Amino acid sequence: MSEHVFATSVTLHRNFDDLPFHLKMPEDAATCVNRTLKASQALEDKYYLFPVKDLDDCFLHEMEDKWLVPPTIKEKPEANLFIRHDNRVSISVGESDHLTVRFPLVSDAKTAAKELDDIARILADGYAYATDPQFGHLTVSLRHAGTGVQVARVLHLPVMHMLKQIPNLAKELAQAGHFELSPLRTKQHEAGALYVLTNRFAQQPTDDMLARMDETIQSLI
Repeated sequence: MSEHVFATSVTLHRNFDDLPFHLKMPEDAATCVNRTLKASQALEDKYYLFPVKDLDDCFLHEMEDKWLVPPTIKEKPEANLFIRHDNRVSISVGESDHLTVRFPLVSDAKTAAKELDDIARILADGYAYATDPQFGHLTVSLRHAGTGVQVARVLHLPVMHMLKQIPNLAKELAQAGHFELSPLRTKQHEAGALYVLTNRFAQQPTDDMLARMDETIQSLI
């Protein structure tokens, strides 16, 4: 299966319980940034703070190419980025959720998800994250509620691409409800036979979701 998995990235979403979900008030946004800045000092690695509004397109494109930010980050000038010194992990504050922690291009999704959870525990710094007894961690998007984990795997599917079977596969996956399959787009262009498989919801334990994802990938290839 590994030869068909071109890349794997893991993202974790968290929100503080004592702050509004949407940080519309400047004082709430500042509180979230300052809290994260202080807590980040306890992380094992050094992080650098970059307000999105101060970043030029060249830098943002570089971060996008490394999968550290989404293409839509420019639409959130009020957001702030904490980038690890080695450009391997990013912490986005106020992009959508209070904290969006990304670990792109990993070799093991399970290990990466645990590392992100460890980072989130440190960033909490004594403050509670918004949770619900039934739904788990609460997020702006319903698809992230639960564990807060989203895994994206870039798949190389040349045969299905050549046979034009991808739309049918994507439809079947959408109907099953667990995953979605979409073309990988780079600079507004589709990247040949590369497709992105992501979990649609985060209600399952991460290990169970990853096992189901592996089974799904096996069925696609």
